[in-house]
Amino acid sequence: MVLYFSGTGNSKYIAKRIAEAIQENAVDLNMKIKENDTSPLQTGRDVIIVTPPGAFQRLYQSGLIKRNSLVENVSGLL
Repeated sequence: MVLYFSGTGNSKYIAKRIAEAIQENAVDLNMKIKENDTSPLQTGRDVIIVTPPGAFQRLYQSGLIKRNSLVENVSGLL
């Protein structure tokens, strides 16, 4: 699964290309934020997160990404 957050469309473009190449779904986190949807995404598999610089912290603050050991290792922003 490929999760993406895109303000201008650049990250969306990259996420869609990655998802197509690995034959996975792409999930628009912009829409989840606008809909105030903080329900968990259960994949049972690894995920790829595509964001512009600085957006990862916004996703964390919105509640879409929860703090755990993986997230702490991925980003020094938390």
